[in-house]
Amino acid sequence: MKNLTWDMDFRPEADREKIFGGLVEGRECGECSACCTHLTIRTPEFQKPEGIACEHCANPGCGIYEERFPVCREWQCLWKHIGAMPEEARPDKSKIIFSLQRPNDPPHPFAKLYIGGWAFDGVEAYGTELGRNLIAMFSQGDLPVWLSTPDGLGHLVHPEPNIVDMVTEGQKPKNKTERKEAKAWAAGIKRQL
Repeated sequence: MKNLTWDMDFRPEADREKIFGGLVEGRECGECSACCTHLTIRTPEFQKPEGIACEHCANPGCGIYEERFPVCREWQCLWKHIGAMPEEARPDKSKIIFSLQRPNDPPHPFAKLYIGGWAFDGVEAYGTELGRNLIAMFSQGDLPVWLSTPDGLGHLVHPEPNIVDMVTEGQKPKNKTERKEAKAWAAGIKRQL
């Protein structure tokens, strides 16, 4: 599967607030500007390609923070919403941006609403103790987890491949536990339509 694009031409703010609640008190972007460099932005008021720093990046932070574009004001990585993510999980430190994604035209049944992780400096970030712990934390939930990399590939890491095959290809479950899990995932995907 091709890399799931990190465009900000859709805005899942309502989903994010409903699922994760508000921002963690006291969590600020600070010196982090990972989203300002590593995400594609395509909105009527502002466009920026992936991998190119926004012209307003002031290293550190944003040079027009108080007057920033609506997409920049509204978009938040999950580090700002999930208190269980430690300080070192901030994207500029972990080298991974985690966010809630809801593509307009999902390329896969498990890509309608999902947690996306992008190791913008390379897949090594997923293999660190912190990266493994964050992926494990997100994989305990009931949202699919996709990991993307700079090489253009996207990988579904939660749920397990056998559950995905049961839901998408009708593969038979091996036991009652698998049947129950596949049924729950199938129902969850239908709710996301």
